[in-house]
Amino acid sequence: MRIWNGFRLVCWFLLGIALVGCATYETIGLANELTLLRKILPSEMLWMDDWKNEPWRRGNATARVNIDIVEYIRPPETVQNWTEMYTMIVEWKTSKAYSYPGGTTISEVPDPSAKMEAIRVATQNRCVEPVAFQILDENKSAYYPSVMFYLACGKYKEPSPTVSETQVYHVFQGKHGIHVGIRAKRAASLDKVTLDTWAQYMKRLYVCDNKISGQECGKMK
Repeated sequence: MRIWNGFRLVCWFLLGIALVGCATYETIGLANELTLLRKILPSEMLWMDDWKNEPWRRGNATARVNIDIVEYIRPPETVQNWTEMYTMIVEWKTSKAYSYPGGTTISEVPDPSAKMEAIRVATQNRCVEPVAFQILDENKSAYYPSVMFYLACGKYKEPSPTVSETQVYHVFQGKHGIHVGIRAKRAASLDKVTLDTWAQYMKRLYVCDNKISGQECGKMK
């Protein structure tokens, strides 16, 4: 019996070492891939013509694992105190799906409609009442397939600092990642005229790639 118990302890010990080793290998593999990604990011990016004439100012930029986020606000508002915000997010794909604390990287760029549904469900889970949802535009046959949709939550669950929020999303399936543009307002809903105006505005957003002949992408200020 003692021999068996001792054998079991040795087995658990070796399994523990193996798991730690695997986790370390995963961590090192992801770190190496992200280092390379940050050195030479893919050339594709979200772009809007005449952006320099828009009344937005960069408020915050964050790089988290394989996700880049840039938030724009209207002066004199700040990212802590705003009524309207414009956000651009890109989730770059990695060679395989790496697990990390809080999530998993993507090895394949998801279909825009799948990303839309994930966003809708996540928003509904945070909202007290049923969210308002409407698909505004969809293009499945484009070089960069996309979907644009409207989401509104009249009241978020506690302890969210935001009482209510309305958003228009434009999601693109890039070759190297999933690109998301969001225009948001701290309001329970948008009236039809405003929603139509926002939809036309968000249609100006597209994925630009300097490596494609005829496309010249700059840097969003």
